[in-house]
Amino acid sequence: MEFKTVTIGNVKVHLIKTNKFKTNIINYRYTNKIDRKKLAERSLLPQVLSAKPAFKPSKLLVNEYLEELYGASFFVNTRHHGKNSVIDFQIKVLNDKYLPGQENLLKAGLEFLKEIIINPALETDGLCKKCLRDEKRLQIDYLEAEKENKVRTAFTQLLNRMCPDETISIDKDGTKTDIRKVTSASLYKYYKQVLKNDSVDLIISGDFEFENILEFIKTEIIETTAIYQKYEPIEKLDKVISESKIIRKKEDYKQTTFVTGYRTGIYLNDELQYPLILANAILGGYMNSRLFTNIRERHSLAYSIFSFANIFSGLLFVVASLDYKQTKKALNLIENEFEDLQKNLISENEFRSIKLQVINDILELEDSQGAIVERYYNSFLLGTDMDIEKTVKKINAISKEEIRTAFNKIQQDTTFILVGDKI
Repeated sequence: MEFKTVTIGNVKVHLIKTNKFKTNIINYRYTNKIDRKKLAERSLLPQVLSAKPAFKPSKLLVNEYLEELYGASFFVNTRHHGKNSVIDFQIKVLNDKYLPGQENLLKAGLEFLKEIIINPALETDGLCKKCLRDEKRLQIDYLEAEKENKVRTAFTQLLNRMCPDETISIDKDGTKTDIRKVTSASLYKYYKQVLKNDSVDLIISGDFEFENILEFIKTEIIETTAIYQKYEPIEKLDKVISESKIIRKKEDYKQTTFVTGYRTGIYLNDELQYPLILANAILGGYMNSRLFTNIRERHSLAYSIFSFANIFSGLLFVVASLDYKQTKKALNLIENEFEDLQKNLISENEFRSIKLQVINDILELEDSQGAIVERYYNSFLLGTDMDIEKTVKKINAISKEEIRTAFNKIQQDTTFILVGDKI
């Protein structure tokens, strides 16, 4: 696998050469600081652009064209990464080596994304009104449906209370009120701002020759006047916790769900990054973890329980669904597990088992072309080497003492309990 980053105009072009996959991925990525006032516009924009480009002015025609490209897949997405908002336009096409004729699907994919992004079908005062109406309805329906997801609701409520002034608590889709206010004219105005002000990356992954691909990229690339800004994907959320909080809210659910948020002070590229990853795996990352084994299986207190760490924001979360009457006992047992892991070294059997599971998961990422793209891109942003073999060596070198050190960095911040059954 070979990597190369070059600058063409004001666009950073990232080339990831690999013969492991039969497909090529092409991704245009537009990035800017999160603007709370423009969340709805930013979330709706790629959806509307992809619904009606000028060269194929309907979703049906777009899909038919993708079928002509031997079943190419296309998606758009808006997400938050640290303090930044990222819009992705991605197409995945077959490598020409696997086609019967002299096709150039890589070039066709680049041309397709260019048409989607810079040649939308325009109406008298802006972008397609019907497309916008449809996407607004879908966005609002999605937000309504998310209310039924008790874990997502509890997690959102926790972040709003635990991190009220931090971008991690900002919903990328905006509010239903904000979505309803967006017009075709206001969205077109915002679209022009994005083209003018956002930093642009072009990421291509697949089996190709660097020299050949750079030649036609130069002719097909979407030009921008925006000066490229390499953004920081890490949002440091350090905070001294004097006392942890418990918040309860009654909702009409059959089960109770709680989420506890912890501050770790450990981030991507820190010395304790991998010890924290192992610590989370031991705590609640797998079905043989402490939380699953002791709280769900041994004590039968929860229907589900797990933990996950966010090393981009230095946070760790424990999530559980259970009967409300079991909440206090479950929280006490979780606290006991933390105390044990902070005081004592884990057993040799647990140590070896967790390392093996984490390493297997990391190696499996090499089977995902999309995961390789994200790993390389994060490596570029951070200026570090995230080579898989080196990562595995680092994990194998971690000691039990380092894992215990990581556990001792973790501070409990807030627990949000979404009470769903009778108290």
